[in-house]
Amino acid sequence: MAPINPLKENTPKRWVAFSFLLVLLLDFIPVPPPWVYPLPDFTLILLAYWLLHRPQLIGIGAAFCIGLLVDIGSNSLLGQHALAYTVAAFLIERKRRQIALNSFGWQAVAIAGAMLASQMVVFLVSLFQQQPFSLWRLWLPSITTGLLWPQLNNIMLSIAHFRRNRK
Repeated sequence: MAPINPLKENTPKRWVAFSFLLVLLLDFIPVPPPWVYPLPDFTLILLAYWLLHRPQLIGIGAAFCIGLLVDIGSNSLLGQHALAYTVAAFLIERKRRQIALNSFGWQAVAIAGAMLASQMVVFLVSLFQQQPFSLWRLWLPSITTGLLWPQLNNIMLSIAHFRRNRK
C-alpha cells in the first residue's frame, strides 16, 4: 500500500539542507527596488513548508539559525530576520496540525498570516532603528506568499514522487 504523503516518510536531512541552500541563494540575488517589494521571503516560505511537513527536522531553533544566515547574507541588522523567523515558526508550530489538515487554500492564508507577522517584526525593528519603512510593503510579500504556497506544495510533492519512483 502506497503511503499517503511520501515526503513525510523518508526525507533525508541532506535534502532539507540542500533545499535551504538553494532558497538562500535565491533570496540573496540582488533585485532593483521597485521589483523587490512584492517578492516574498522564499526562505521563510520553505521554512514554513518544512515546519509543517517535517517538524522533527526543523524547529524554532533552526528557524533562528536560518534567520541569522539571512541576516548575514542580506547585510541587515544581525538578529532581525532571526527574530522574525522565530516568531513565524512559533505561530506555525503552535497550529501545525490544524494548518496541515486544511486544504492548500486555507494553508496559504495561515502561511500568509505568519509572513505578515514576520514582516511586522521587521517593521518594528526598523522603527526602533529609525529607518524608513513604508507600511504598504508589509502587505505585498504576504499576498504573494499566499499565492505561491499551493505551487510550492505541488512542486515539493512532485519532487518527492519522482524520488520515490526512481528508487
